[in-house]
Amino acid sequence: MIPKKRKASIQSIPKKPGKSKKLPHFLVKAYERKEGDTKFGVIVSKKISKKAVERNILKRKIYESLRSFLYLSEPLDIIVLALAGSEKLTQEEVDGELGQILKTL
Repeated sequence: MIPKKRKASIQSIPKKPGKSKKLPHFLVKAYERKEGDTKFGVIVSKKISKKAVERNILKRKIYESLRSFLYLSEPLDIIVLALAGSEKLTQEEVDGELGQILKTL
């Protein structure tokens, strides 16, 4: 898991333009930060799964794969939105897709 100080509250991120990348199962939005460390936020809506247990399992998979990107060169606020079909992915598939996106940010 990611340390709590590295998790971004979705409400705390200002509405400003940023980079956006989309793959079949995830949408990643990155916003520049003035200072501090890179922070991550994950959104898994009820459209993905009605069961909270399944949504939380997917969030844990996403946070686990984000751990390797904790120390990016520039401070960013990164929001990961899970899209339909992402609940069926294995940990390796989540790592592959998010790694593909985050390396380009």
